[in-house]
Amino acid sequence: MIEPERTRAEILDWCDFLERTAARFEQDETAVAKDMADDIEARAARDRELVDMTGLLVAIRSRVREGLGQEGLQLYRLNERSPTGFEALGRYAGDVVVLLTQQPRTAQSPLGDTIDTAALGATLSAALTRYREALDTVAREARETEAARIARRESEARFRQVLVSVAVFLEHYLRMAGDEELANRVRPTQRRAGGEVDVELPDDGDDGDDGNVGGSAGRSARGHEPPASREPVAAGA
Repeated sequence: MIEPERTRAEILDWCDFLERTAARFEQDETAVAKDMADDIEARAARDRELVDMTGLLVAIRSRVREGLGQEGLQLYRLNERSPTGFEALGRYAGDVVVLLTQQPRTAQSPLGDTIDTAALGATLSAALTRYREALDTVAREARETEAARIARRESEARFRQVLVSVAVFLEHYLRMAGDEELANRVRPTQRRAGGEVDVELPDDGDDGDDGNVGGSAGRSARGHEPPASREPVAAGA
C-alpha cells in the first residue's frame, strides 16, 4: 500500500536531486561558453601582436639597411624573410634580438640620425615579450576550454542518467497508484534518454542491476525502498 506522505517525500527527494543535477549541467554549459569567448579574445590579441611583430621586423630591417647596408643585414640575419608560423616567428625574432644586442653597432642614416642596433634590439625584445605572452595566453585558454568541454560532457551524461532514473521511479509509482495514462507519459524513451529515436525502453521485469538504464531507481520504486537521504543515488551512480 502506498503511503501518501512518504511517497510525496520520496518524489520531492528525487526532483530535488534532478534539479541540482540540471543546475550543474547548466553551470558547466555556461563555463564552456565563457571559455570559448575568452579563447576568441585571446586569439584576436595574438593576431594583433603578430601584425605588430611583423611590422617591427620590417622597420628594423629598413633601419639596419640604411646604416649598415647588406653587410649589416647579413650580420643580424635580417636578410632572411620572416617566418609565417606563430612559433617560428617568435624563435626568429629571439635570434635577431640576441644578435642585435650582443654585436652592437652604431651608424649614421642618410638623414643624419644615429642608428643603434642595441637600442633596436631592446625595442624588439620588449615586443617579443608581449608576443610570447599572447601565444601563452592562447595555449592556456585552449586547455581551459577543452577541460570545460570535458566537464560539460560528463555533467550532461550524469544529467541524462538521473533524468531517466527519475522518470523510471515516477513511472512505477504512478502505475502502483493506478494512473496508467500519466505513467505512460513519464515512461522514459530512447529519445528522452539520449536524443535518438522515440522508442520505448524495454520493461524486462528484472530487478537486478544488469546495466539497463534506470535499474536501481526501478528497484527503489517497485520495492518501496526510496533513498533515505535528500540525495538519492541515481542509476549507475
